[in-house]
Amino acid sequence: MTILVGTDPNQVPLNSMLGAQAFLDRPAQSERTHALLATTTVGSAVATVDFTSGFDARWRAMLLVWHGVLPATADHIAVRTSADGSAWDSGASNYVHALQRMQSAGSGSGYGASDTLGYINSIATVSATAAHGGSNGSILLANHADTTLAKHLLVTESHGTGSGGTASAQGSIVRNATTAVAGLRILFSGGANVAAGTFYLYGVN
Repeated sequence: MTILVGTDPNQVPLNSMLGAQAFLDRPAQSERTHALLATTTVGSAVATVDFTSGFDARWRAMLLVWHGVLPATADHIAVRTSADGSAWDSGASNYVHALQRMQSAGSGSGYGASDTLGYINSIATVSATAAHGGSNGSILLANHADTTLAKHLLVTESHGTGSGGTASAQGSIVRNATTAVAGLRILFSGGANVAAGTFYLYGVN
C-alpha cells in the first residue's frame, strides 16, 4: 500500500512500519535551524572560494562548512571577510586570533597575532595529496548583520599534513570592524590555488 500525501519538493518521505510511504511537509525555511544557502564544489583550481550572497538580517549567524579542501601545493588555509562582497578586508590589523593549535607530531601552541587575513590553522600546512584528507572544518560567523559589534568567527578545523600526520585548530578569529559582513572568502595564505574541496554555506536561525 502506498499513501502519497502531497509530493512536491518541499515534502520528505516517511516510511511507516506497514511498508506504506507517506510524506511530511518540510518546515518553512524561516522555521529551520539551518538553511542551506549555497554549495560550491571546486573541480578545477581557483585562487579563492567566495560566498557573497545571503548575508542578511533574517539569519542570526552564518555557518560555512567544508571538507576535502586541497591546496595546489602545501599551504596554510585562511579566511577573509568583506563588507560589500567585492572588496576584501586585508589591512595589517584587520584580524586578531585566539586559536589553540595541535599536530600529531607532538607540538601545539596558541596563536594570538594580528594579521592581514584570518589564519584558520597556521601550525602546519595542508597537504596537497588527496589521500591525506585535505582540510575539513567550519566557521560560525556571529552577528554578521550587526553594525555595533566587532565580528567573531568561531573556528574548528583539521587537516592532513602528509605521511599520516594531522593538525587541528579551534578558537576564534575577530574581524576588527563593526560594519556588517556581506562575504566570506577561503584562500591559502601563501598563494597556492584551491585545487579541490566542497563548501556549504548555511543561514542559522
